[in-house]
Amino acid sequence: LSDFFQDSKIRKQIKIVEAVRKMINEKILSEIGMFASFAEQENIKIICLKGVLFGYKYYPCPEKRMTGDIDIFLDKKDFKNFVNMCREHGYTREEGKVIKDARIEDFISGKWRDQHFDVIVKGDGSVLNSFTMDIHERLFQQQWFGGLCHHIPRDFYNRSKLIDGFRGRIYEFEVHDMLIYHQLHFIQHLFRNIWTGYASGEFYFQKRVNLIFEVACIVKNSQINWMYYIELCLKYQINMEIAVVC
Repeated sequence: LSDFFQDSKIRKQIKIVEAVRKMINEKILSEIGMFASFAEQENIKIICLKGVLFGYKYYPCPEKRMTGDIDIFLDKKDFKNFVNMCREHGYTREEGKVIKDARIEDFISGKWRDQHFDVIVKGDGSVLNSFTMDIHERLFQQQWFGGLCHHIPRDFYNRSKLIDGFRGRIYEFEVHDMLIYHQLHFIQHLFRNIWTGYASGEFYFQKRVNLIFEVACIVKNSQINWMYYIELCLKYQINMEIAVVC
């Protein structure tokens, strides 16, 4: 971004932000490495959604992938074990609240409609020494999508692949699944904003343009079999929603 500005002061400010961002990314990668080690010991399949690892693989410059949290997708059977590990390593609910077993059981039972557990945090609250994590057992709120979308989380989980070149055992979605996930993620934010606006009378467009940019990054840096992609969209009956994003 600094290349677009002639003002030296602005260029310097942007480069400082990018340098700090790089430090934060490295710390997040180190934290994910801890999870990877734990996953190997406990035979847990951890899938990273979006975030730093996505930036390093798909972004022209990884520091441009702004993120402050770690998004993890797990099988339901591994959820409690993983959250317990997070507790042991200093994670709490926001504002220092203890992660209680009852909260974990409520999420596993399916009583919550949201797709991820309470936001959990670790650190001193500073930018460089804090981590925020969303642990997903579902990929989206099912009421936003009809048809056969309830098969998507299990199918995407089963097709996920080990990330090459990363120390430890961390997985990512197969590239066609990743493309669809990013599109559905954008659509869900759009739906949620419309629903919230209808309830409050104040409509707004949440700043999620980055999700469309990430769809473009996946397409540019991958070999996409478009016929297979279309078959997946038809299989899950999400072809109309996906067509809008395309």
